[in-house]
Amino acid sequence: METDSATMAAHYRLPLFLRLSAKVLNIVSKSLTTKFLWNIFSGPIKFKPHDRELGFYEKATMSMINTSSNRNIAIYRIPNDGRKILLVHGWNGRSGQFSTLIDRLSKEGFDITAIDLPGHGKSDSGQTSLPQITDVLTEIAEKLGPFDVLIAHSFGGVAGLNSIRLGANYHKDCLNFIGSLRNPTNV
Repeated sequence: METDSATMAAHYRLPLFLRLSAKVLNIVSKSLTTKFLWNIFSGPIKFKPHDRELGFYEKATMSMINTSSNRNIAIYRIPNDGRKILLVHGWNGRSGQFSTLIDRLSKEGFDITAIDLPGHGKSDSGQTSLPQITDVLTEIAEKLGPFDVLIAHSFGGVAGLNSIRLGANYHKDCLNFIGSLRNPTNV
């Protein structure tokens, strides 16, 4: 499949107001520009949930866990008698984006736990980083696990692998990582 390079460039281009703001600020102060861009790239953007996700939020029981890094993390549970699954979304994501998969797994009897990463979804807002997210996943696995299966998307997969390296225990060592798709409607 050939990709139109102009379409790809437009897809990954920063919005005009951000590009202009950074250019103007850079004339004034390179240090302020660095701080400005750091705040943009280390603070996830929270998007409004799609209608297709609303059933998940109605079905799941939500609770908040305060972590050792003093972040309140949203935890969603759909308990069942089957194997325990932990679902971890990617950067700028939220648990509801797994709603179709969660619905299928729940109908199959799996015990579902999904989390909104720090700075994402209904978890505390603010900046976050890979080390902080890794620590949160390690702590969640310790408090709520062990899990039989880890299903993670994109950035959540990287954090999940790091959490395993730091001692998070997944009983069956069954790991599923979902890569990013630019246009999933064409799959």
